[in-house]
Amino acid sequence: MSNIALDSHNFYGSTKYFQIVVRAIGERIKDNAKNVIGLSLKRKSNRYIIENSVSGKPQFEILWTLPRPHKKVQYYQKSLSCLKITLVPQVTITRDFRLLYREICDYIRTSSLIFSLEEEVRLEHYTSQLSRLIPSKYTEKTLENTLLIIREHSLISVFNLLKLLEQYGLQPKNTVFYSKGDNSLNRERVDESLKSRGYSVNTFNSFQTVSRTGKTRDIRVLPEITTRIKKELKPMFDRAKKENKKLILFDDGGLLITTVVAEFRNDLSALTGIIETTKAGMHAIEAKKGFPLTVVNLANSLIKNAMSPVIAQSVVYNVRNMLPHIGFIGTAAIVVGYGAIGREVAYLLKALHVKVYVCEIEVDKMREAKKDGFPVTNNAKRLFQTAKPKIVMGCTGLDALTYQNLIVLPDDTYIATVSSNEIKQSYKHMDKHCSLRLIPDYGREYTLPSGNKITILADGHSVNLFHEEGALHADYQPYLASMCATIMYVATNKLEPHRGLDTKLANYIETEARILTAFEKILKA
Repeated sequence: MSNIALDSHNFYGSTKYFQIVVRAIGERIKDNAKNVIGLSLKRKSNRYIIENSVSGKPQFEILWTLPRPHKKVQYYQKSLSCLKITLVPQVTITRDFRLLYREICDYIRTSSLIFSLEEEVRLEHYTSQLSRLIPSKYTEKTLENTLLIIREHSLISVFNLLKLLEQYGLQPKNTVFYSKGDNSLNRERVDESLKSRGYSVNTFNSFQTVSRTGKTRDIRVLPEITTRIKKELKPMFDRAKKENKKLILFDDGGLLITTVVAEFRNDLSALTGIIETTKAGMHAIEAKKGFPLTVVNLANSLIKNAMSPVIAQSVVYNVRNMLPHIGFIGTAAIVVGYGAIGREVAYLLKALHVKVYVCEIEVDKMREAKKDGFPVTNNAKRLFQTAKPKIVMGCTGLDALTYQNLIVLPDDTYIATVSSNEIKQSYKHMDKHCSLRLIPDYGREYTLPSGNKITILADGHSVNLFHEEGALHADYQPYLASMCATIMYVATNKLEPHRGLDTKLANYIETEARILTAFEKILKA
């Protein structure tokens, strides 16, 4: 049997924390070695040695060292000590030892992903003013009787938000978290850290859907995903009714809301309230005619729109990082969608001396783009043919980036999207009619029937979250506070039923909480 490759993982924290890590690894080996005959575990200074007790030969070693922290450490690891755990196979090992080795590898890997206490203290710096933006009327018992189902990106800001909700009584055991599955910088760390706190953590990403026509209105969640979600959430609905608890559904993208409404249609009375945070989610909900419940619409709220410049900056920043070989001055770019984010992206690109064109289907937004000095049209295909863009920025969440439109793009065009809803349904046709080359940690390069090549950056995921953390956490604090305040408002107030998307209520909650006023005071202090 062949050898196994060396496996290494880093931990960041204090000497005391490292001692806990090392002891835990030793206990884990003992627990999992009970079924392996002939095992001997020894500790020598900075290593565990796992030997064959019959031959006395070491099977593998677990070595710990204290190297200098890598130059690419995150801010929350700055100035902390680094512990490196390395698993080193010594010989060609037997099947039993191989299973033990793999189990220990997995355990150490998972353990290294969980934020240490020292890291968590640093993470709080990212949103250090967040708790000060929450209205004082909410107390540590506000969410004590609340069950929360939440779908969000696995980001440091979301981790901090959930920890803050714990201070207001939300219990991890009462929370089901659905990660959106983006390749964000700290996704695995956030997910594993939430699990370690007692949260139920699952993944539900935009690519677990299909559309027969390629249109947003026809998107359906894959049957196996629907079945899994129904199984995961049934206990929450049962508990809400049996224990008389308030059940809140919070979604980023609309897919979870529409799935829950379809699959739990006979249990919707158990829901206390529903909250949606994105324009793409709005479109998904609006596509379901006669939506039976009120949805607090944070996507169009005053604070969310006020955060658009912060999101746009992160989008343009990451696109520039992914395209270092392109000179932006004089380059043609198309911004698809002239909403709050699209408008800001267009202005930022213009400031970089990019020649910006806008594609928009809503008449009032077309007028706005024209007034702002951008050439604008509602015909995406014609614009893709005539503008000869080097970059296409999808900022709409709707259906402009279709197969029929994309195949007319010129050679060496790059597509970046703010919402994965914009392009994912085109892949079925692209994969069938075009040649695909997957570029790991970068994107999908298609050779079109014309022979031209286009590259979809970040595999079509939100480009600002691709190996990044998205918007700056400190600047995004008012919106995070709005999310918290809305959850607590819904938990303490009865909503009127059957009103569909309700932006008026979202703005009322934000205004009543005086979040922007409080944030401005903090900035001036």
